[in-house]
Amino acid sequence: SFEQLCINFANEQLQNHYNTCVFNRDMVEYEAEGIETTSIDPPNNQPTLDLIGAKMGLLDLITDQGRTGSDEKFLAAACDKYKKHKSFKVPRIANGTFGVVHYAGEVSYTAKGMREKNLDPLKDSLKLLLRSSELDVLKDFLDPPAEDVKGAKAFNTVGKFFQGSLNSLISMIDETNPHWIRCVKPHSAKKARMFNGTEVMNQLRCAGVLETVKIRQTGYSMRILHAQFWTRYKLLLAEPGEKLTDEVTREGMQKILDFVEFTPEDVQIGKTKVFLKDPAYKRIEKQRNAKLDSLALAVQRFVLVKVSYNRTHCKRLAQSLICMQQCAKAWYSHYTFRVKELEWYNKKLLAASLMQRNARAKQSGRIMFKKKVNYCIVLWQQNLRARQSQVVWKQKEKEHYDKRVETTQLVQRLFRFKTSEAVYQERARDAIDYLDAELEVFREMEEEKRRAEEARKKALRDKIRAQKGLKAKAEPEPVVEEEEE
Repeated sequence: SFEQLCINFANEQLQNHYNTCVFNRDMVEYEAEGIETTSIDPPNNQPTLDLIGAKMGLLDLITDQGRTGSDEKFLAAACDKYKKHKSFKVPRIANGTFGVVHYAGEVSYTAKGMREKNLDPLKDSLKLLLRSSELDVLKDFLDPPAEDVKGAKAFNTVGKFFQGSLNSLISMIDETNPHWIRCVKPHSAKKARMFNGTEVMNQLRCAGVLETVKIRQTGYSMRILHAQFWTRYKLLLAEPGEKLTDEVTREGMQKILDFVEFTPEDVQIGKTKVFLKDPAYKRIEKQRNAKLDSLALAVQRFVLVKVSYNRTHCKRLAQSLICMQQCAKAWYSHYTFRVKELEWYNKKLLAASLMQRNARAKQSGRIMFKKKVNYCIVLWQQNLRARQSQVVWKQKEKEHYDKRVETTQLVQRLFRFKTSEAVYQERARDAIDYLDAELEVFREMEEEKRRAEEARKKALRDKIRAQKGLKAKAEPEPVVEEEEE
């Protein structure tokens, strides 16, 4: 509608003023820092302002139609005059509309009703009547009737009046130090903790915030102090084992820019700041992150190698401890077995001594009364001793076999788990000496067995001979020989 066209025209004027203020402020800072600004081309909405408010613009074309024209003639004249204008859009299908590209986006307007809304409905006589009043309020309430250059009455319109008021507003704003406040409504639901991204983006676009971002992007949007720039990006020049100084120099910063291969159009060094465009800032940040990633990977590799070495060392220590535990357990097991074997042997010897003592006591009492009972007792003792000797021999033989098996296992363990050749040879010699000692014991036991057998046979022969010789002697003498035996 015509009202929306006027509102958007006012917004374009205010946005142009805002863009000019922002750009001029940036230009003042560039000039103070000694930065070349020939390559900066900020966005400009002046073509749209000329399309609407310049001489023979859209407002003038609407005014030209006057009271005798029509909306169709206005639309045809606008399309014919501005069909090649970059801010004017002609629809492909004629539907009584046209488009204007504003800073916030393209807006379509309907030509129907614009001519009538542009006409001033107030008569000149009414304006003269109010201005002839003695009250100052009524005098200033309406503007005087317009007159042309020759003094005749001119045709006054709403568009001209609005454009004049807007020009006076802009002139007043130019004489002040303006400040802008942008109010953004997060959503229209009137609820807590809600955020509508599309609605907020539309508000930012209509408020001109995105246009400000474009202005900053065309210039040097990133401005970093020399000390901060050197502290943040000096690692790009760092080599392995090299330590960079903290002294900030222009040559050092220029080396960083040469390393990243920047051009003066991308980055410039000012007196106190480094000015970077947005693509250049992203590029140097990307290289810095890549450098940090490479350094982090190097640190990770060193830590992993250190951890792996410590883990291997711990595994070796654990294996050595396990080997020591096995040796200690084997020695303790052998020691415990020998102690228990000695205790069992002492108990057995004590039991045999008690049995022999009792048997001999009974035997000596019975021999006094009955020779035959005495003889039977002697035979029973001999048989018992022979069986006991056989049992002892078998048990000792089994124990000797078990000892040999355990000794062999001990030698195998020592051979498997000891890596030192000297210790191994010493343990091997000990094992061989132990086996030789055991073999010597075994031989001695064989010899004792043989001697015991010969002694038993000899005693038996002596008994037989004694029995044969006692037939001619008295009765008590054999009893004395038996006791001595």
